[in-house]
Amino acid sequence: MDEKNRNLVEIAKKKRYIALVEKLGRGSLSSKELKELEEFEGNRSLPYQDTNGLWTIGVGHCLTKSEISSGKIIVNGMTVKYAAGLTEQQIQCLLSQDLKLAASVS
Repeated sequence: MDEKNRNLVEIAKKKRYIALVEKLGRGSLSSKELKELEEFEGNRSLPYQDTNGLWTIGVGHCLTKSEISSGKIIVNGMTVKYAAGLTEQQIQCLLSQDLKLAASVS
């Protein structure tokens, strides 16, 4: 694939991502769309800095200042130390929490 086509593919991916995020704000993602969002965001059990330099974990969960300084995150009402990584179940619960929060503030 040449450079021009690669750029067009990247633009199409970004547009799709934006459409998913906008739909998420309306609280209406299907399970297929949720998987697509997870593919865009990635799924990481350990903290990492995203492309904007923000500390992130799971499926695009930006760690708050409090979470960063304490090394702990609340998942399903339980305090979890994340330095050794989150389980897949904890990641999915955290994603569910984040989706509910996003739907409630839109």
